[in-house]
Amino acid sequence: MSERAPLPEEQREAALRDIRGSAPIAIVEAAKLLSADSSTTARLLELLPSEERVEVRHCILYALSWHGDVSLLDLMVRILADQREHPKVRGQAAECIAYLFDKVETDSKEFNAAVDALQEALRDDSPEVRYCAVHTLGATRHLPLIPVLQGMLRDQTPVEGWMGSVGDEASRAIEWIMEGNSQRPDSIPKDREPADVLDAVRAEVLARSGSKLFNLLMQLEFRLRRYDKFPENAFERFTSLLADSAFWKHDDTWQFVRAIGDSWRRLSSSQREMLRPLLVANFDKGSNPMGAFVIGELLGGRYGDQSALDALVSLAGIASMPARAFVPHGLGVLARKTRNGKLRKRAVLVLRHLEKSEIEEVRSEASLALKKIGDG
Repeated sequence: MSERAPLPEEQREAALRDIRGSAPIAIVEAAKLLSADSSTTARLLELLPSEERVEVRHCILYALSWHGDVSLLDLMVRILADQREHPKVRGQAAECIAYLFDKVETDSKEFNAAVDALQEALRDDSPEVRYCAVHTLGATRHLPLIPVLQGMLRDQTPVEGWMGSVGDEASRAIEWIMEGNSQRPDSIPKDREPADVLDAVRAEVLARSGSKLFNLLMQLEFRLRRYDKFPENAFERFTSLLADSAFWKHDDTWQFVRAIGDSWRRLSSSQREMLRPLLVANFDKGSNPMGAFVIGELLGGRYGDQSALDALVSLAGIASMPARAFVPHGLGVLARKTRNGKLRKRAVLVLRHLEKSEIEEVRSEASLALKKIGDG
């Protein structure tokens, strides 16, 4: 953050009085003024211990967030982790941490402590705290955190006052990290084409290692950005991998399936149809159940036709657990996105039937899906 000139003394003192006042609008306006004056950091910190009102604590942290003082990091981590604090205050603490990440090294104890607190906050009861934690993890621009954020894509809880759901913010955070690392030629061989990367994936699978799969995934996504159409030789290698049972034994498999969804616009209609039976056949084959979650989204959202609905209905009866519990999610996505009234009606009927399933996880997911489409 760029340094700005301190406020005139009279204006500064008035703002420091107003931020402790009783008028909500004046409190907010004072916070905005004080956010531009980093000379008030110490004064604001003096106010914090004695101030219990949520709106005032929130506004004090808002002002401090813009001061860019790395010495605040430990305090913000403690506030984020303190369950006695109001979610708005804890969310603002997370946002302050986001502004400080560029001042600490990723291998430092300060960075690791902050990331640990943020990952713990992803399990918080408050959707606002989870949303802010996701946002701040994205601000790290740290590639190893992408799998953590991908695990939050399923959280479609809307957050009042913020843009979209927790999962929506997770998607944006992943994008920020990818964009922040897109100009690192030292980490991605310049001469590797998508097909070459997938050959390396095949070798890793055959070696029964998997330790390099995440790095290869990053390379694949980076290289595909150069193409308007998915290269045919790369697609052949990709479908060959999907047909290999050994490939599905790795925990990172689902991320490659997500990657193909992210490249959907690059796929031709014939490529999409070649992909469909492989996705259905391997719905419950992955060692990580997120594979079923992502495949369900592809069937319901990317295909979203009668054949996709039929496939999901079939999987609801034959897929093994825990993958079967994600069938309702795919049906819910289809019902929300389709413009075909008959398809939507049938998907809703199937979800209502699944609400009576003998499997608790299926019942729960079906109820959640119905609530999201307004039929719960």
